[in-house]
Amino acid sequence: MPLALMGDRTFVALWMTGAIVNVIRWLEVLAIGVFAFDLTGSPLVVSFLLLVRTVPMSVVGFWVALLADKVGSRLLLLVMLATMIPVSLVLAWLVYVGEIEIWHLTIGVIFSGCLQAADMPVRRIMLGEVAGVERVGAAMSLDSSTNHITRLLGPIMGGVVLVTMGLDGAFVLSAALYVLAIGLLLTVPAGESSPPSAGTSIIRNLIEGVRLARESRMLVGVLWVTVIHNICGFPFLSMVPVIGKDVLALGPVEVGLLTGAEGAGAFVGAMFAAVFARPQWFLRIYLYGSVLAMTMILLFGLSGTVLLSSIAMPIAGLGAAGFGSMQSAIVFAFAPPHLRGRLMGVLVFCIGVGPLGYLQLGLLADWWNASAAVTIVAIEGMIALAIVMVRYPEIRRALAPGEQS
Repeated sequence: MPLALMGDRTFVALWMTGAIVNVIRWLEVLAIGVFAFDLTGSPLVVSFLLLVRTVPMSVVGFWVALLADKVGSRLLLLVMLATMIPVSLVLAWLVYVGEIEIWHLTIGVIFSGCLQAADMPVRRIMLGEVAGVERVGAAMSLDSSTNHITRLLGPIMGGVVLVTMGLDGAFVLSAALYVLAIGLLLTVPAGESSPPSAGTSIIRNLIEGVRLARESRMLVGVLWVTVIHNICGFPFLSMVPVIGKDVLALGPVEVGLLTGAEGAGAFVGAMFAAVFARPQWFLRIYLYGSVLAMTMILLFGLSGTVLLSSIAMPIAGLGAAGFGSMQSAIVFAFAPPHLRGRLMGVLVFCIGVGPLGYLQLGLLADWWNASAAVTIVAIEGMIALAIVMVRYPEIRRALAPGEQS
């Protein structure tokens, strides 16, 4: 199935557009994180910058999915990408003249977060529609694989660019990559916009999406797992630059390699899912992947050595791949075609709680240290996952052999 999808020029253009956006995202996460920590010496500031990047997921993510129905998905993404070019160039100029401040970076990462909030629901719905329900698992896994491989390439590029060209060079490179993404997206057919029913407000569409989700207790449990992983799982990456520099005594390039190891493991996991995952396995891959990732995050927080950290990071990525690949596939396969945007919007809203995790992690790191913060949050996540499994027996039944179809 992945090979068949790779023969579709529209799918490839959408896929590669996402890859470029994710390269920029992870390049800037590493470069801005290291720069901000060197500038302020505060892990809370590093975590805060990642927090504000994720805020738009909850604030505008659902609204963007509905707006795409009105104006057209491709046009919306083109506007968002074009907006990021002057934003990146202005930030590059501020760094170059030595006038950059944390509030400038904050505004920049908010814009980046808005692009991410649009890219996740809008482009993934486009990918699913190109692939069809039968191939949606492979499509989402392939797209997830680009997110994960860019967690390898982006931080490495960020570390190298930060050392050789500075933060201004990182922003100039981002602007050039946005131009490339626009060129790819222009090759995608515009398609037709499909506006929601006349007179239906954004809030009423959100309520309808929540109502549809609540009709299935299993789906409610799945969405709770998304909330848990985005609060207790993914935010640990914000502490990798801090732990890498303070605990493991690594330089920017080595920190990039350590962060990239998580992306490498996730890429392998996502490609495995793209080739072998079948619909009846989606839920198992999703849940077990989250548990595996949380276990390895705990090991990373406790390790204190380069060797154990280097082992934990790629395995954590392997688990994150199972979680990340399947969450969109489960929602896309569950929803009726005319309601996919609404349910995907609910999923994006659940992903958007991530800022709570970054805030919690940053505060804990400021009170104690980064390693202790990662350890505490990982334990919280494992306890919360266990509670969901007890609270929603429908998930346990769906995991039983022969129950999924």
